[in-house]
This record gives sequence, C-alpha cells and structure tokens, in this order.
Amino acid sequence: MRLKFSVNKGKGYDLHMRVSSLLMPTLKEAPADYVTLSSRLMARAGLVRRISPRLYNYLPLGLKVRSKIEESLRRELEKLRSQEIDIPGLVYKETPENSHFFVDILKKDVKSYRAFPLYLYRIGQILNTREKGRDTFINSRVSYAMEAYFFEKDNRNSETSYEIIYKLFSNVLGRLNMRYCITSYDEFNTQEFITHSHEGEDEFITCSQCDYIADVKTAKCLPEGGNSEEFLKLEKISTPDIKTIDELKAFLQIDAKKLVKTLIYKIDGKTVAALIRGDRSLNEKKLLRLIKGKSIVMADKDVVEKVTDAELGFAGPIGIKADILVADDEVLNMKNWAAGANDTGYHYINVNYGKDFTADIIGDLKVFTEKDNCPYCSSPVSFKKGIKIGHLSKIGTELAGSINAYYIDEDGSEKYSHALELSMDIDRIIVSIIEQHNDESGIIWPILAAPFDVVIIPVISVNEEQVKLSESIYENLVEMGFNVLLDDRNERAGVKFKDADLVGIPIRITVGKKAGEGIVEYKKRTDIAPVDVKVEDVYPKIKKEFDIHMDNL
Repeated sequence: MRLKFSVNKGKGYDLHMRVSSLLMPTLKEAPADYVTLSSRLMARAGLVRRISPRLYNYLPLGLKVRSKIEESLRRELEKLRSQEIDIPGLVYKETPENSHFFVDILKKDVKSYRAFPLYLYRIGQILNTREKGRDTFINSRVSYAMEAYFFEKDNRNSETSYEIIYKLFSNVLGRLNMRYCITSYDEFNTQEFITHSHEGEDEFITCSQCDYIADVKTAKCLPEGGNSEEFLKLEKISTPDIKTIDELKAFLQIDAKKLVKTLIYKIDGKTVAALIRGDRSLNEKKLLRLIKGKSIVMADKDVVEKVTDAELGFAGPIGIKADILVADDEVLNMKNWAAGANDTGYHYINVNYGKDFTADIIGDLKVFTEKDNCPYCSSPVSFKKGIKIGHLSKIGTELAGSINAYYIDEDGSEKYSHALELSMDIDRIIVSIIEQHNDESGIIWPILAAPFDVVIIPVISVNEEQVKLSESIYENLVEMGFNVLLDDRNERAGVKFKDADLVGIPIRITVGKKAGEGIVEYKKRTDIAPVDVKVEDVYPKIKKEFDIHMDNL
C-alpha cells in the first residue's frame, strides 16, 4: 500500500519542515497562568499562546495537529457522502439559532423527497456561550469544532443512519488512541462522547453494575417512593416573616422532604412555575427540555408578585396564576406537605397533589446528587470528571418543523424531514489526547494527530557527513509522502532530543557518529532507548509502522 499523504513539494514548503525556519517556540517552563497539565504542555511545546483571558492563538505546530484531526473527521464524513458548507463569521455554540443555518438551506433549496438523504457539515470557529469558568484552553471564548446535520425523509432511515454515524465516529476516536465513554441514551435523545480527565470541567456519573453513564446535568433521577400516610385536611396557617425553606422548616419543625419549593421562571415569554421537593435543587436544563422551550431566566420580583398576588417567599401551587405549572415527579409521591399560599405571611400545610391541585406537566426536574442511585438498576453510582468532546442527537422532525421546512413526498403530501445532529469539538479532542498521552518529557502524539510523522536529528549540524545523510533521509521520506521535520539547528544534540520529545513526534531518526557506516539510531517516542538501524532499513520500518494505522482508515 502506498501512503497517501498530501505533501506540497517545493522550496517554500521545504523551508517550513526545517526547525531553523519553523516557528517552534518551546519553553522549559510554562507561564504561571497556564493552570492545567494540558495547557502547560501545549504552551511548552509551542502549540498555542494565550493572548487575553480565555482567548488563545494557535501557533504553526498546534495548527498542524488541529488540521490532521480535522482531516480525520472529514474523511469519515466523506464516507457518508456528506457535503461541506461554509457559514460566514462566528456562530454560537449549542444554541438553537446555530442549527438554523443548516435548516435554512433545507427550507430554501430542498423541495422533493428525491433530495434525501442529505448530509451537511461545517468545520470552523464557534463562540462559547459559557460566561464563567477557569481561564483554560478548553474554556476558551472561541473554539474550533465540526458540526454536521443529517437529514432523512423518514424515521426508519434516520435510525439506520444513527447507527452508522455512531460507529464511524467511535472509530475516529479509537484510532486517535483516546480513552472515552459514551453516555447512555436517555430522554434527551442524545449520546455524548466524554473522555476521562482529572482536570475536566464536566462531571458525569457511572454505574459499575449496568454500565450506565450520564452527564450529571442531564442524568435521569428517580423519584423517591411515597408513604402510607392518610390524607390530612388542607390548612392555611400564619407564617409571619417566614420566606425561606430553612425558616419554614424551623418554624414547622419538619424535615425539608416535607416541603415543596415553587420556583418561577420566564421561558420563551411565558411564566412557568416549577415545583420541587424542599431538599432538592431544580435542574433548569431539564425544565427547559420538558416544556420544549428555548430560553430560560428566573422571573424578576414584579413577575413573581403578579402571578402569586404576594410578596417574594410565599409562592405555592394552589391558585398560582402562572401560564404553565410543572411538577417534579417526586412531588406526586409526597403526602401532607407544606408550601406557600400565594398570600403574604401565609403557607399551606397538608398539601397533596391531585387532591388540592394538578399540574400541566409532570417530569424529572431534579439535579442528580450523590444520594441518588442508578436510574436503571438502583445501584450506587460514582462521580467522575471528564471532558465533553462531542455529541450525537436525534432531533426528529422538530428542526424542520420549527421553520416549516417541508418537502413534497412521493404521494404529493407535505412532510418534514428527520434530522440527526453530530458535533465534535476539535480543541477538546486535542486537550484530551494530551492529557491521556504524556510523560515527564512531554506529549506523546498518536500517529494520526502528530504535527510531524518523523524528526531527523543530525548530532553535529556542522558535520558534513551527518548533514548529507540527514538530508538524503529527509528527501526520501518526503518523497514517500511523510511529513518530516529536519532539526538543522546548530544546537547540542540533547537540546534537540528534548524538543522532539516535548513536541511528541512519533519517530526520531538520529544521524550520529555511525553515519559513515550507513547506520542511524531509530527510536519511537514511546521507546525507552534507540536502536541502530541500517539506512536502507529505515524506510520500510517507518512505512510498516504507519501502514498499521493507515490500513484502518
């Protein structure tokens, strides 16, 4: 098999494959403001530079790494016959408006069932909507990612495509030697790709008994069971100056599990009152998903007082004037609990769902905690940190239906296409690889992500024999299609070795005192020590090493 690397030949490109002409500003120590292991290694290896809070520049080596991962993703997308589009400017990460760039094409240019399947993708910069967080590379205000939308004419074809896409992109991560997990499929119709990382900013749960894995922000949380109490008579009691859960708990001398909080939000212009047990925290993402909303904010004082006819602190479900009343499913199992009476200075006791009020929508609104068990087998779960690098979602007809982007089917009827969404954050993939593959000397890149395939180091750069052999090996490897770096600097060999290991180039060829005998040192980045190899054996040895990886593409 002949290697098929894209190599631009000519003097201009050749100069940039020599360290003397390459911007490769390696550092012995990372600046103090690079706080994570991956960011320190990226800074030391000359991949990126921080230019302002939460904003980074890619330097040439970092851009090479990013481009190789980008091409791996493109290769898989082309297998699916995906077509690339370009979106002008920056778009926002994980916002509904982002998908509309794709579905707008669907609305304007796809009129018939014959156009399906239609797979579109883009690779480019995305603005991170997260406002807070540590000043780290993966929390940068601008990230580089791949987004793809797969449109099918019906759900059956969509299900088939889902399995194919899932396998293809699992293979990409596998070939990059990444240790990752995929969250269990849940009511959010999304599976997320997560890499384990002690320094990750995302938290997820795992069950050792049934292999359930989920993002803690969306993990399904089972309601606690009810009790055998008899219904008691609803009473309205005076609670002067009692406005918080803690104050009410102390006043009534009951456990927080016997209280229900009523939280009021503005969602897409409507007032939404949400009920949750007193010792629980409400997961706003679950609430938004449950009522199929787009934007959510806590209601201000004026809105709360309008829907409750009371001051802050006395909201409750009975008689509330919200547009939508949503109850956490755990509330249905509770009996004889306390809540606000929508009357300043008063609360109800002995409130019961179904007897005293009903909700418009019921579902899981709870934040998953360490006290909760696996929602599928009820076993204890572990909390771990990780990096969310992508997701695959079933959107169904919701996307096309949102802007009436219909097509004409065979029978002449108007229908909405079914959509799948795939997103892969390339910046986060790079960080994950570095965190998983490094040692005390630096980064250890997998072959398919390394900025260069091979580095050639003449021990003495002014030794004519060594330089001549180095140049010959260099030219032959470039001709074979390899991406080769020649360290032609007039530096000590030890400095060159350290830089090569820090940058993480997979194979190092050292041309030293045995150059006259046609023997060089061959060392993989993961090897403890180099071995002597005849020059003519270097080429098949390197080719075999790369064929192992390339044959799997």
